[in-house]
Amino acid sequence: SPVQSFVIMCIVLAVAFITAFSAVLYYNTKVDISKLQRMILGDVADGYFYVENTSADAVKETIERMEENDKENKYYGISLYYAYIDDLETNLVYTTDPSALSFDLYKGRMFETDDETVLGSYLADELGLGIGDTIKASYGGKTKDTKITGLQQSAFNNRLYVTEGAAEELGVKTGYEYIRVSVKDADTDKVDDI
Repeated sequence: SPVQSFVIMCIVLAVAFITAFSAVLYYNTKVDISKLQRMILGDVADGYFYVENTSADAVKETIERMEENDKENKYYGISLYYAYIDDLETNLVYTTDPSALSFDLYKGRMFETDDETVLGSYLADELGLGIGDTIKASYGGKTKDTKITGLQQSAFNNRLYVTEGAAEELGVKTGYEYIRVSVKDADTDKVDDI
């Protein structure tokens, strides 16, 4: 009967989906788990160090000391606030070192200066913007113009990535709860050694 055929087709499709999803999960957990994490979260560090003094200055001093003792790996801070582009609320993500971020850009390049930004692709689509366009971000009554240099794709792609300096120009009281580390040629042993 047509109902039985429909039920059987639904079961076959569900089994096919579960099989494909399992294969993706297996690949991402056994071969390259960071790829799946970056697709979902954006930036994914290899390790974290929580800090007692969370002020931006104290964290930068700690990062400098860590880098003096370890020239191979990258240490950086990243934090999040809410800001606006036009009337659209977005996540303002700022960092001490844009070059240390480990998310995949699908278009363009990483931001480098206080006047540049990487925008989440969903946010760019929502605003009708692309690489080379200028956006006006606002926070706490202050505004800042930044040029879009790249687009980022992840499950949380409503983000506006900027430097710490750009966040401070917007009036954000910058600080970091922890320091992230990006381990060069990371494997389990190298990460455990950190």
